[in-house]
Amino acid sequence: MNDDSTYEFSTDPDRIDRARVHELVSQHTYWAKDRPREIMDAAIAGSRPYGVFRRGTGEQVAFARVVTDGATFAWLADVIVEPKTGTGGWNAGAHEPARRELAHEHVRPDR
Repeated sequence: MNDDSTYEFSTDPDRIDRARVHELVSQHTYWAKDRPREIMDAAIAGSRPYGVFRRGTGEQVAFARVVTDGATFAWLADVIVEPKTGTGGWNAGAHEPARRELAHEHVRPDR
C-alpha cells in the first residue's frame, strides 16, 4: 500500500466515506464488531479522521482517527485497511503522515 502513485493520504474530514468506514470497522475488526453506524459517525465527528484513497477511483481503502486534546496527547484509534488491499504499508501510507501533522502542532502521539 505504500506506492505513492496508487494511493493518496488525506486529512480532509469531508473526504471520509463514512458508510465505507462503518462497513470496514464494524465487519472487519474484533474491537468494534457490530458497532452501530451512528456511534461510528459520532466517533469520527469527535476525532481527527485520516483516510487513504485509491487514486483514479477515489475509493477509500484505509482509515484511522486520532483522539487528541490538541496540546499534550494523541491516541490513534480504529486503524483499518480493507482486507483485499492488505496492511503492508499502512505505516508509510497513513501512520507517518498523521504523526508528522501532529508533531507540527507540537502534540506527541501516544506510543
